[in-house]
Amino acid sequence: MKRQLTNSATRTGCLARIGIAVLTLIAVRVGAQNTTLTATNSARITTSETGYRTGLGSYDQQLVYSNDFSRSQKIAREEDLIEQTSAGVWRRKARPDPEAEWIVEGWGGVEVRGGTLRVAPSPFDAAGRPTEVDPDKRSHMVVWNQRVFPADLRLEFDMTPSGSTNGLAIVFFSAAGKNGEDLFDLSLPPRRADYPNYHSGAIANYSDSYWSRNTEAESLSNRNAEESRISGGCIRAEPDDWVRGNHATTSKC
Repeated sequence: MKRQLTNSATRTGCLARIGIAVLTLIAVRVGAQNTTLTATNSARITTSETGYRTGLGSYDQQLVYSNDFSRSQKIAREEDLIEQTSAGVWRRKARPDPEAEWIVEGWGGVEVRGGTLRVAPSPFDAAGRPTEVDPDKRSHMVVWNQRVFPADLRLEFDMTPSGSTNGLAIVFFSAAGKNGEDLFDLSLPPRRADYPNYHSGAIANYSDSYWSRNTEAESLSNRNAEESRISGGCIRAEPDDWVRGNHATTSKC
């Protein structure tokens, strides 16, 4: 699946971050198998000052980020940067290490292995397999790239669900605090991969749900929920809608 994401750049210049999310849908057979997303060895982001219209041939695109996942990459975890007060409220106590390539929200597994960035709702074992945990111990996962990207961009990556039988994959882009704060500003509440914190919390972003492994009705509901978040911008996708139905192929995004 080829995705082109177009942003109107109306929000604080939209110098903001990009993240991927893997949602293990509780309404689907969460106890059956682990949901694993693998971003394979092709991740590229290009930018153009003039933005996109109907084609890209006349635009001067510049590569601003590329990652083939062939090297060791530092991963920071939100869980290590937050604390719970005596009143039970979660708050931030530190910002991510600036040397971290990825910042993870949620308590599942994230690793770079074999030329891939791998994400699962439970930690990986030494062999790279998601560990078996009780359904209530599984986690939605959001993985942010640590860089702040330009307003007009084109994002390309390959994804494989690695045999998952249920779940939803989303890419968040042009993400920042609603008042222009950095995503990891200490004033913002922790998100902990709880989906309402991304679509109706303290941050603003665009999102595109590009893969799911659910029933047709559940997938349609997922897509409608995502489309309701789009405002002031446009998402163009071709050739097929891979959010609906029961798919298990590698997608080009």
